[in-house]
Amino acid sequence: MTAQVLAQASEGLGPVTWTLWVDGQEEGFVPETPFPVEHLDHVAREAVALLQADGYPLARVDSARVDTGRTPGPQAAFGTSTFTEPRMRRVTLYATRGPEARVAEVRIEGAVALDSLALGALMGTRVGAPLRPAQLRADLERMLAAYDEAGYPLAQIDVEQDFDTSTDPLGLRVRLRVQEGGSLPLVRLEVPGAERTRPAFVERVTALQVGRPLRGFDPAEVQRRMEETGLFDQVDRPELALDADGQAVVRIPVQEAAPGTFDVVLGYLPEGGLVGNGHLVLRHLFGAGREVALKLDRRPGLASRAEVRAADPYVAGTALGVAVGFRGEQRDSTFGQQALRGEVSWRLSADLQLFGSVSRERTRPGEGGQQLVGGVQQVPRADAWFTGLGLRFERVDRRLNPRRGQTLEVHVETGRTSRSARGALPGVEGIPADSQAAVQQVIRQERVRVHLRSYVPLFRRQVAVVGGDASLLRSDQFVLSDLFQLGGTASLRGYDEDRFEGRLVARLLGEYRYQLDPTSYALAFVDVGYVDRPVLQDGRATRSWHPGYGIGLVVDTPLGAVNVSYALSPEDRLSNGRVHVGLSVGL
Repeated sequence: MTAQVLAQASEGLGPVTWTLWVDGQEEGFVPETPFPVEHLDHVAREAVALLQADGYPLARVDSARVDTGRTPGPQAAFGTSTFTEPRMRRVTLYATRGPEARVAEVRIEGAVALDSLALGALMGTRVGAPLRPAQLRADLERMLAAYDEAGYPLAQIDVEQDFDTSTDPLGLRVRLRVQEGGSLPLVRLEVPGAERTRPAFVERVTALQVGRPLRGFDPAEVQRRMEETGLFDQVDRPELALDADGQAVVRIPVQEAAPGTFDVVLGYLPEGGLVGNGHLVLRHLFGAGREVALKLDRRPGLASRAEVRAADPYVAGTALGVAVGFRGEQRDSTFGQQALRGEVSWRLSADLQLFGSVSRERTRPGEGGQQLVGGVQQVPRADAWFTGLGLRFERVDRRLNPRRGQTLEVHVETGRTSRSARGALPGVEGIPADSQAAVQQVIRQERVRVHLRSYVPLFRRQVAVVGGDASLLRSDQFVLSDLFQLGGTASLRGYDEDRFEGRLVARLLGEYRYQLDPTSYALAFVDVGYVDRPVLQDGRATRSWHPGYGIGLVVDTPLGAVNVSYALSPEDRLSNGRVHVGLSVGL
């Protein structure tokens, strides 16, 4: 069966049909590029390459026949005769395969730093097998990668081929001549365009080691690692150069991001009035990736939160990171809570991080929290210590508006909580409700938090985002101050901030994003929340599902990134949704 491809010829000469005959048999043939007939030599070379790839290195095209397809047209004025433009032209190529070639010998010469037997084991080209040029090219790439990993990035391999025409099939002798180029020490890292970034920080991020032989240099991987720090607006492809002494210098041109950002988000809730938060982040302090962040959060009612965090991701240029933070919350007159947290992390790879945490937490009841409900104090005085382990994984193609990749964080904590109250405590029997003596209780608690996002490209500008968040508390008894909150633009869109609370709160989310540019996109989203609320003094256990949905827009402006969203729940009318407007300004 004839395989054809139509190509528009130049100057209105019409399309072309290509046919290939090999050794008297018609073969299926479709040129990779639809050439016009004037480029017959290009198509002939493509046909020969296909035959050679099948193991016939002496294949050739012997001749070609071109059928123009011209037909006489109608009579023109003054009795002259014209011809119509060609409707179709047919080009037939006649080729000869020649004898098949099989590999008779593979010899590797010049290999010193790497053993020739080890290099041979990397090859898929085997003695006795047909010659496959594509396979031989892949073999060379693997061998050069091995030299690159061993610290010889300038290694070259030349290929020589000899045929023994006295045998059938042809015997092919393949000789690989290796020029190792010598070990290449990396003497310097240069970061053009950087004003604050220290070379030691770049060395840590990219895993390039100054003063040692350059091993496994992958420009694309180095570029990706620099981009994933989020500290640069632009990272150009790294370049490898030699200085005057023939030693390696790696240049990574960058454009540094603003040293800080200020984010403000304001929200209007139909029944809760105006809420919002401000987030100040100072990044890349002293050119070493250090960060200091401050967050103030105004919640519905008289609730408010404040957080401060400082982190150093590479202590003394090592894979060790440390962070400390403080979080304070005041829930009207019910209770106040403070937590001091420390974290130590170890970077296992550019994408994976293991961390441990220790936190000291204090809860102090207010006037409302000291009230007795059912003979039990609503919020007891509590002091707790928690220790935990966690894992962070992040691999996305870009931090702002990612198109593909995944992020995952899992954090498991265990601790002891000491509670005291004047009156009864949850789970403590035989204490009179009007007792003035301090009743004490020590319980063990465990907490698990999970955060997951996956970015999947759909079409050229369209991305699907799926994921979820969950927080779980395990305890023998529960009080109001123990529970996790759910609701609001950061947790469950379509509901008021902290609308729900439970020992288990979770959200599944799905987003459709249409990317306007590398940092801007429009989105439509659906959230489904789940809340498991335990028995407290004032009620019974409940379990409930809470869907939400809406639309949003993130636009990069000269002032900064503007984020607008409109979210609804099934409880709302279309005109009664929650509006959030955010602005992120570089400092």
